[in-house]
Amino acid sequence: MEAEYQFHNDRMHAAYRALIASEDVSSRKPIKLSQQNWLSRTEKECAWDAQHEGQAQRLEAEYCNMRNTAKRANELERRIGAVK
Repeated sequence: MEAEYQFHNDRMHAAYRALIASEDVSSRKPIKLSQQNWLSRTEKECAWDAQHEGQAQRLEAEYCNMRNTAKRANELERRIGAVK
C-alpha cells in the first residue's frame, strides 16, 4: 500500500506544480488554499490514533490516505487538462 500511496502522492505533487506553473500569480492563491484545505480535511478524515486504535484502524487510515491522494491527483490532472 505504501508504494501505491507514493505513486499517487508523486502524481498529485506533479499535477499541483504543473497547475501552479500554468496560472498567473493572482490565480495561484486560490489553488494553494484549495490544496491546504484538502490536506487539512484528509489529515482529519484519515487520522490514526496509535494509543487508542489497533492495527486494523491503522490499515484503514493508510488506505484512506492512499484513496484520497489518488482522487486528488485525478482532480488536479483534470484541471491541468482544462487549462491546456
